Amino acid sequence: MKSSQELANEFGVSSSTIERVRTILERATPEQIQGLRHRAETGEGPGVRTVFEQVQTDKLKSKLQTDSPALRRDNLRLINKDFRTISHDEIPDESVDLVLVLDFPEPRIREDEGFRVYAQLMQAGCSWLKDGGILTMHVQQRYLPRAICEKPPLLHSFD
Repeated sequence: MKSSQELANEFGVSSSTIERVRTILERATPEQIQGLRHRAETGEGPGVRTVFEQVQTDKLKSKLQTDSPALRRDNLRLINKDFRTISHDEIPDESVDLVLVLDFPEPRIREDEGFRVYAQLMQAGCSWLKDGGILTMHVQQRYLPRAICEKPPLLHSFD
C-alpha cells in the first residue's frame, strides 16, 4: 500500500486530503459519499473538508454520548467548525452552559495572529455563555502566558 505522501504526490493533493478521504471512506454514510461523487462530476455540493468535518463531528458526538451517560441529553449540541462562521441563529447570546474548545487555532499561523484568534474566541465564547457558564479552551503552550494575562473580565483561570 502506498503512503499518504506518495498518493498525494501522484494525484496532486495534500497528504491531509488523502487522510481525510480515507476517514470518509471508512466512516461516511452512503449519502455523504454520493454527495462527494456528485461534487466531482458537477462541482456542486459539499467538498472533502466539509464531509470530513461532518464525519468527525458524528464520531465525536457518538463517542461522547457513549462514554458519558451524563451527556445523553436532548439539549447537547456539538458544533465542529470555525467559530468565526457561526451565526447568531446557531448560538444566540447567553444561551449556552458550557463552551468546550479542543483544538484551535491552526498550527501554521503567526504567533500574533494566533493570539488574536484566541482572543476573538474568548470574546465569542463569553458572549454565548449563560450567567455562571463555563468556557474551557485548549491553548497551545506558546499562547498560554498571554492568554492568561489578557483574559476578559470575570473569566478565571485555574492552575
